[in-house]
Amino acid sequence: MRAFCVAAALSITIVSPAVAQPGHRAIGLLSLPQIQGQGCGSPPPTEIALYAQPESADPIGWVRADRHPAADTDCYQDVVHIRWRADDRVQVLPTEEYEEEEPLAAIVVEQRHPWFKVQVPDGAAWVHAADGDEYFSLQQLLLKRPAYLTDVWDGTLAQVPGGPRRSLAGSRRLMPVRFLESRETRGALWLKIAVMSHTMYESDAPPRVIATGWVPAHDRAGNVVVWFNSRD
Repeated sequence: MRAFCVAAALSITIVSPAVAQPGHRAIGLLSLPQIQGQGCGSPPPTEIALYAQPESADPIGWVRADRHPAADTDCYQDVVHIRWRADDRVQVLPTEEYEEEEPLAAIVVEQRHPWFKVQVPDGAAWVHAADGDEYFSLQQLLLKRPAYLTDVWDGTLAQVPGGPRRSLAGSRRLMPVRFLESRETRGALWLKIAVMSHTMYESDAPPRVIATGWVPAHDRAGNVVVWFNSRD
């Protein structure tokens, strides 16, 4: 195993799950328990190779979890680092939380199982998933957790995927939704959603459906239009 040097000055940016908007057309998350362990103790001394292309035998870098500088003595926080082969640069791997108290997951932009293309700071690279790694598609995440429309939503809904859109009266920031189904149209992923009046945390009254329609899963810049809350 190659030595993995991490500069002590590196820090991780904490992004609130409530407003996370992964770009580059995120289609899901890939958990990496092989490098992150079970959440307490020290991260296992394991690395995952990064490749420019699937099926390649020549790594361009390695991913490893390291103890976060802010971790306490009872239960560690980890930060997932990349060391690039070409120049030994060390960067933080973009990650997202998929469930409270679970390790952070890599952001997937393409999959050819068991290969997954994940976001890196300057683009994307491929990893080969191990048996213990678990992939959660965007659709699975939206079904599993409370979902909402992100800041990049343009306030419109379509009656059919890729069809004309109509503005939703009274639309507001981060509106709660229920994910209903998905469909590929002309190479783009569309999501059918029910827009809800409120969440169960905003009122004791049962949430009601105020509109149903289709939205693209991503805006033109590649940011997700519908995301999820990883915590209740």
